[in-house]
Amino acid sequence: MRGLDSLKKEIISYLFSSEQADVCVQIVDMLGKYECAQLRMLTYQAFSREIRRPLADPALVLAIHFFVNTERFKLLDKHYLVLDSDLSSSFEISDEDAAEALRTGLLPLPSGEEVGNVEEHLLPYFSASRRLMEIKGTECQAN
Repeated sequence: MRGLDSLKKEIISYLFSSEQADVCVQIVDMLGKYECAQLRMLTYQAFSREIRRPLADPALVLAIHFFVNTERFKLLDKHYLVLDSDLSSSFEISDEDAAEALRTGLLPLPSGEEVGNVEEHLLPYFSASRRLMEIKGTECQAN
């Protein structure tokens, strides 16, 4: 995919061929081969499994956040799901509500219940940004 190949070269130049650049290139390759529907919900675990790096690998985490936070290379949008108290259902919450829950250590559920083990109930995930969908082109425009 021509747009992604050009982007990989830009990333290598921008990050000076570092380990993070290598992981970023692997992520771009992953995103390039995924179908549009698969780009709607990507977890840290999915990136870890696909790129074959440990979940806690700092280079992996930095690379993912590079694609969320660096405007020039924004390929991913970050979202949060909350799993209810028995972990059987979920709902999406805003970045602000997720940040507040992480700050306070309390997460309100729709039932009115508040849970204290925020990390157990808060699931970050990523989706393709508008830019990535544009790069992927017509295959994703219909979706």
